[in-house]
Amino acid sequence: MKSLQSVLMLTVMLFMTAGITLATDIQSNGTGGGLWSQTSTWAGGVVPVTTDNVTIVGNDLVTLDVGDSVANCTVNSGSTLDAATFTLVVTGTFTLQANATFKQGGTVTAPPGATRAFDNASTVTYYGTQTSITYYGPYGNLIWGAGNATPSGNLVINGDLSITSTGHLRGCTGTTGSQRVHTVGGNVYVTGGGYITGDNGSSGQPPTSSATWNIAGSVNLTNGSKLTLTESASASGTAWFNVTGDINIGTGCQLQYASSSSTVTATGIVNLQGNLVNNGRIWTNGGAGNGKCVINFTGSGVQNVTGAGDTLTNMFVDTVKSGATVVFNLTGPTGWGSTNATTPGGFQVDGSLELKGGSILNGGGSFTLSSGATLKTDNTSGLNGVLQMTGTNSLSSGANFEFNGSSAQVTGSLTPSTVNNLTLNNSSGVTISQATAV
Repeated sequence: MKSLQSVLMLTVMLFMTAGITLATDIQSNGTGGGLWSQTSTWAGGVVPVTTDNVTIVGNDLVTLDVGDSVANCTVNSGSTLDAATFTLVVTGTFTLQANATFKQGGTVTAPPGATRAFDNASTVTYYGTQTSITYYGPYGNLIWGAGNATPSGNLVINGDLSITSTGHLRGCTGTTGSQRVHTVGGNVYVTGGGYITGDNGSSGQPPTSSATWNIAGSVNLTNGSKLTLTESASASGTAWFNVTGDINIGTGCQLQYASSSSTVTATGIVNLQGNLVNNGRIWTNGGAGNGKCVINFTGSGVQNVTGAGDTLTNMFVDTVKSGATVVFNLTGPTGWGSTNATTPGGFQVDGSLELKGGSILNGGGSFTLSSGATLKTDNTSGLNGVLQMTGTNSLSSGANFEFNGSSAQVTGSLTPSTVNNLTLNNSSGVTISQATAV
């Protein structure tokens, strides 16, 4: 027995002599939090040290006022840890529970933690002067409130992405031939006048540079914000925005091909499965070049194109994909098409397109209606009233046509002499402008 007591006493003495500090579980006060370095912030009045496991509890807000290091750190649901301009080192796991928030100012480009465990309903906010993101996820929700930045890897955001500053969050760099694929599991909100961009082009950019944004929800632009497909002069890469939900362009906002008025040769592609609401502007803002801005309607249900915004474009080549049903019902400028005769775009329908409420296709470029596709209109002048593009109209004899206005209509001279199906759905009557075989 005495021998065992001696061993225990010797062990305690060795720990004391070596200055070893055992890990302690420390919690915030549960009454609102406070500054990290103040004893009043912590239950028990003890400020965490490097070996401690820290938990921010309740609805506490704990703000770093010094740099520090801990073993593990957990932010409970409803709580916030704000690192401000300081760096918190977590040598173990940094955990964000559902509805927990971590904020980082300054120049720090990644959350703490040798490993991270972020609930899909948690939020990480960057609000400093960061120009990069060096932790790529998975995040829950990500809020970008900093300056212009290009992630150096593939972002994975399981929740929403919000851009709340005037900064640009760019898809890829322009000089290294980088290829990035970013994933957003929720919605995108651009609210601070900033940009979400695809290809961050620059002079001499390799054609292999590309950026893809796969967005499972909707893209929402407000307060003068922009979705820009390519950025900077002389861009030559490719950018994709694959949007499962809607694109909502608010007043004063833009979906634009390029952010520079200089010549660009890049390609920007939007694949949209939901609705397009344009109360702002859709245009290219790019000089004449070999590039393209493509909007593909790829949904399986009805996709409505509405709004009172401008659609002043060039180099647009748009497609209603097979299986898609698109209804244009524009209430502002009703034209959709190219305004640049040097580099006009085009419009191809492989699915179903309905032009109603005065909506027309105009400007330069050509129009193609493929075999098996459908074109519907309520225009009193029929096809001649809605197909006003100055290029070639190619309407397949295997296509379907429907005239569904409420006032008397004519089919128009553009109607092919042979069609697959002709539907006259107008109680006021439709006059067939020329002999048409069905």
